[in-house]
Amino acid sequence: MLDAGETPLEDVQPGSVQPSKVDTAEVKAALSSADPIVRQRACSVCEGLAGRDVDSLLPLIHDIGARLHDDSTAVVQAALSVLTDVAATEPTMLESCLSDLVSVTQSELSGITLGGARCLAALTAEHPRACVPHVGTLVESILNVEVLEDVDTFTDTVTDPTTRQTIREHQQSEQRDLETARRLLSHVVAACAQTAPTELHEEIPLLTKLLSDEDPVVIGAGLTALSAVAQDDPTVIAVDDTLLDCLDHDDRRVRAHAIETVGFLGADSIVPTLQRMAEADPDEDVAALAAATAEFLEA
Repeated sequence: MLDAGETPLEDVQPGSVQPSKVDTAEVKAALSSADPIVRQRACSVCEGLAGRDVDSLLPLIHDIGARLHDDSTAVVQAALSVLTDVAATEPTMLESCLSDLVSVTQSELSGITLGGARCLAALTAEHPRACVPHVGTLVESILNVEVLEDVDTFTDTVTDPTTRQTIREHQQSEQRDLETARRLLSHVVAACAQTAPTELHEEIPLLTKLLSDEDPVVIGAGLTALSAVAQDDPTVIAVDDTLLDCLDHDDRRVRAHAIETVGFLGADSIVPTLQRMAEADPDEDVAALAAATAEFLEA
């Protein structure tokens, strides 16, 4: 128990912390301290605990998740670091702070968005149904993140070459983080659809928006999700221009995914298009898939 005026965890060294010597109540007090430095230190202690005995964090995981809404970016990043370590060993422990993790995928900071995406991806790999109730929010996070192909426009007003290069490298790193986060989240969405397609019928309009994305990986994940729902109930998905455009996409993987999707939909009206693809697609595998799918739909 803390004495009056004593700072929580003041005498604890995060790098050498021993689970048996840490008072859970003291860690909770530190995590809710009015001082952001104390809260950040508490997260560092929790990270040390995660490395030695992840189960010792079980009574603290909700409190750590609450720090994802902290006013201090440093505290949020420290909390994410803890949860990322937990995700690597016991991802199912993250279920108690799942809503908090989902919320950080809408952060304006690329590192925080990526950290949240990594945690959710680790959880989904072990427990794919966990994120099903949050698919709508995750799709919105994907759609609302803007990844810029050209970051040089932000350095046009900088005259010093060294400073310009430093800024450019930082911005490129941020863009890579955002691209990775979007791709991870799209895979989470696809896994949710494959696990619980019936529960995602109402999310079809949002899932369809993924097909208009600039990133072929995101489009492919969207098509995978729609294919899963189509296998469950093809009547809930319409064959619209957005889907048809994917059959003519530059990326062979997108075209292949789109062929599979229209096949699961039983869209026999697409047979002539598939037959043309079978004859003209530059990729032999895609052409063969188009031919087989056209034959299946005609049968």
